[in-house]
Amino acid sequence: MARLLCILSITALGCVIAAETPYFRIAEAFTPSHGQELDVSYRVHTAPILSEILASGVFVERLEISPAEIRLGVGETFSLQQLRITAFGSDGNIQVHVPLMLDLEGPVEMLDFEAFKVSGDEIRAAQSGQAKIWITSAVPSLSGENIKRSILVVVDH
Repeated sequence: MARLLCILSITALGCVIAAETPYFRIAEAFTPSHGQELDVSYRVHTAPILSEILASGVFVERLEISPAEIRLGVGETFSLQQLRITAFGSDGNIQVHVPLMLDLEGPVEMLDFEAFKVSGDEIRAAQSGQAKIWITSAVPSLSGENIKRSILVVVDH
């Protein structure tokens, strides 16, 4: 009986693990100054820059992001520089040059990031599906949590 329970537990755990949605870093960015585009690339943060920003006492209490949804057809591209991301501090004022992390939660094969990694700011829709791009501030809020918002990505046939 104990052996059967052990086998059932392992099987159930395997189903839970298999059901997890992939989540991985696709880009890094800095919030723009007024009138500027988002500074986004595969890698833009360095340890000294992050340390300096964190030591400056800046806090991020809220992120405003648009668009709320990105809709593409297979083969179409979207420039991540088109994202409008604004960070607000504890005083309600806009914070510029806030480091951000962009992560994809969804099927790895849905979007193609190869050209983006090498030379650009565009992602290409490779196959239909749905995913979320999570934007997380690398600067914490006053409570110590890192504020996070998402954008739905839908790729149609």
